[in-house]
Amino acid sequence: MCADYVNSLGLFLDIVGVVLLFFFGLPPGINAGGGSTIVTRATERQKRTARIYVCLSWAALAIIVSGFALQIVSNHI
Repeated sequence: MCADYVNSLGLFLDIVGVVLLFFFGLPPGINAGGGSTIVTRATERQKRTARIYVCLSWAALAIIVSGFALQIVSNHI
């Protein structure tokens, strides 16, 4: 029964990580029209927002890896 809970927790973490990555993953610097976006001078607010997005995207990747690790562990319990 413990393995089922560990596996379910791993799946839950994977879902949370993917949702976070979907919302906070940094988009590429290319717009839909095919041109490139060049920022010559970013404001402090834009820099802070970019740092938050980078941190949350890395946290999302860590959550996804943790979820997969829990699923692997649940197979050996």
